Amino acid sequence: MSGFRVPLRGGLAVLLVTVAALAGPTTSVRAASATPAPAPERAVAPAPERAVAAAPAGSLFAPPVAYKAGQYPFEVAVGDFHGTGRVDLAAGNNYDNTVSVFPSNGDGTFAAPQTFPVDPYPGQLLTGDFAGNGRIGLAITAGDFPPSNTGAVDVLLGNGDGTFQPPRSFAVGANPGGLAAGDLRHDGRLDLVTANTGDNTVSVLLGNGDGTFQPQHTYPVGREPNALALADLTGNGRLDLVVTNDLDNTVSVLLGNGDGTFQPQHTYPAGQYPRGVAVGDLTGNGHPDLVVAAANDNAVSVLLGNGDGTFAAPRSYPVGEFPASVAVGDLTRDGHLDVITTGNDAKVSVLLGNGDGTFQPRQAYPGGSFGGRVVVADLTGNGKPDLVVGGDGAVEVLLNISRRPVTTNLSSSVNPSVFGQPVSLTDTVCPVLAAGKAPTGTVTFKDGRNVLGTATLSPGSGPDCGRATLSTAGLSVGPHGLTADYAGDGDHLGGPSAALTQQVTPAQVATSLVSSADPATLGSPVTFTDTVCPALPSTSPSAAPTGTVTFADGDTTIGTGTLAPGGGPNCSRAQASWSHLLPGSHTITARYSGDTDYQVGPVETGSQQIGCARTVTGQAGSVVASGPSTCIVDATVGSVLVEPGAALFVGHSTLGALTGRGAAFLGMCASTVTGTVQVADSSGFVVIGDPAEEGCAGNLIHGSVLLSDNHGGAAIADNRIDGTVDVVGTTGAGPFPSDARPRIEANTVEGSLDCAGNTPPPGNNGRPNTVDGVRTGQCALL
Repeated sequence: MSGFRVPLRGGLAVLLVTVAALAGPTTSVRAASATPAPAPERAVAPAPERAVAAAPAGSLFAPPVAYKAGQYPFEVAVGDFHGTGRVDLAAGNNYDNTVSVFPSNGDGTFAAPQTFPVDPYPGQLLTGDFAGNGRIGLAITAGDFPPSNTGAVDVLLGNGDGTFQPPRSFAVGANPGGLAAGDLRHDGRLDLVTANTGDNTVSVLLGNGDGTFQPQHTYPVGREPNALALADLTGNGRLDLVVTNDLDNTVSVLLGNGDGTFQPQHTYPAGQYPRGVAVGDLTGNGHPDLVVAAANDNAVSVLLGNGDGTFAAPRSYPVGEFPASVAVGDLTRDGHLDVITTGNDAKVSVLLGNGDGTFQPRQAYPGGSFGGRVVVADLTGNGKPDLVVGGDGAVEVLLNISRRPVTTNLSSSVNPSVFGQPVSLTDTVCPVLAAGKAPTGTVTFKDGRNVLGTATLSPGSGPDCGRATLSTAGLSVGPHGLTADYAGDGDHLGGPSAALTQQVTPAQVATSLVSSADPATLGSPVTFTDTVCPALPSTSPSAAPTGTVTFADGDTTIGTGTLAPGGGPNCSRAQASWSHLLPGSHTITARYSGDTDYQVGPVETGSQQIGCARTVTGQAGSVVASGPSTCIVDATVGSVLVEPGAALFVGHSTLGALTGRGAAFLGMCASTVTGTVQVADSSGFVVIGDPAEEGCAGNLIHGSVLLSDNHGGAAIADNRIDGTVDVVGTTGAGPFPSDARPRIEANTVEGSLDCAGNTPPPGNNGRPNTVDGVRTGQCALL
């Protein structure tokens, strides 16, 4: 049975059985040749070894594209070897003793590789400007298993055109696996550190700045050190060293002194069979944390840093089978570092970070084999971290197809607003991390489930941000839960904003009161019109004011009108007509009732003058009141006769007698009648004293009062009547709400009070009459 060994990054090996024996050749490290390296071999552009299928919805990565390299290219690295600004690939071919370099096409694809020889059993590969000339070179470990336990680092200085100088070999400890580079002395020169599996040490090679290195200095660590990383763990500006120890199940931390030397190790538990290690700030507190691939746990161990070079106990997160390589990167560009591992299940495991040192459950993507190295790099220049994975015979590239998460902030130009007031809603969409590219696309604004409209993003509101604005005036009164849904674009995730509570209050109104005739004559109808319109800032309401307007003469309500559309855009009007205002000046008011959308209106005031076509003053004989109207004011006259259709007002006067038939209106206030008052068949209101409603003072009547068959209502109030009072056959209603029935109230009557045939029966509004005689008929209780 024959077989061969494939060293994995730590100098350990898996045995790939081919036919028979579980044995394999041994080899030793050779010195770098002083003769020029053979010309690099250029192959035809490799066909992908794995067909590219469509990525599942929501996938972070496109299906892997495999680029054929040498045998077992487990180790990969990236760098701009050509000086083009593009990220090229390099792979260490473990069984071929070569390095394959794939020039980048700049779009995430790569040209055919060139191969360069290195020492046998190449291990971990990294890139760097080792000569300080701006040209990227390669460094790769090489070594053998016991009993030889040799070890070296090959350095291939770059020529800047994608080719390399012959490798120079620098001795390190036995069977080196892990490799790291950094400026340990702050002299601007790259130094190298290796983890030596064969002798449980790390080797430090201080750089001379010209691509050569000083002899190694070694430091003891745990058993079978495998992977290592350099990072400033204490915040003092000095690089410290982290090493995984396979057989001790620990990581060693060696704090740097800043001069290329290190303090003795401190060890921390790190899970079973720790292999790869990565360093990053997982919590955003500025303290470097550790992520270790715990192979036998099928998990990663996360050790949160305290900022002083010490670490908390590990917390384990499941990944794929036997993880060997681990890396960290912000794959989703949300500002939180994520964890990536490879293992023996030919899967790439991704743990998305929550930003607090914890992680979401594993996502698995096809790629890699036997724990080949995983490297995070932007291969296309689009700002998205892609993955390069080493494996069995090919290097695989997983291009990041995720969309950048965004924050959305919905704001209102005015809140609270009033009904009908235009409100500008602005949704500001920004990537979680600035990347030089603002989100594009559309935003849909919603009121609950109701779509208000859609607007297009335009640049603004900060670097790399976009904003969309929608104006609406159609929100009803009350609270509204508004949201803005960003649709996303090719590089940014969509999503809704947090709900904004927009409070809409009833709008104020502006009112205008006008009279149809001012001055007007007694008995003639006057129409009062109140126009109710939305007041600023309600300029675009969806409905005009509704409800009613109450009209009053002083404290006395003279009517209520219902609003109907009219009077201007978004306005309404209400009217009340009146023909019973007494002569003189009247203060007319109108007040809007309000509705669900509009507030109660202010009291609108107007002045109304009422006069007569004919006015009698002073001394006069008998008076015949003919149409349209007659006023007897401050006069002493004989008998007064009111002709049909005429309106009469008597105020502060003395009359011999008053007789009227068919009057359009008849009113007598604060006057004296020596004889009787007889009014019949009036079509309008008859008022003989009524200070409470009409402002008409009571009268002194020495004779009797007879009202018969009047059809417009009647009021007899606050009078002194020496004779009798008879009210018969009254129908209709007077002008005031209390005049729905005839009113006979607060009179002093020396004679009898008799009422009959009135529809409805008379009332006294709770103000009883004083009657010396008898009360009969409908007035028995008045």
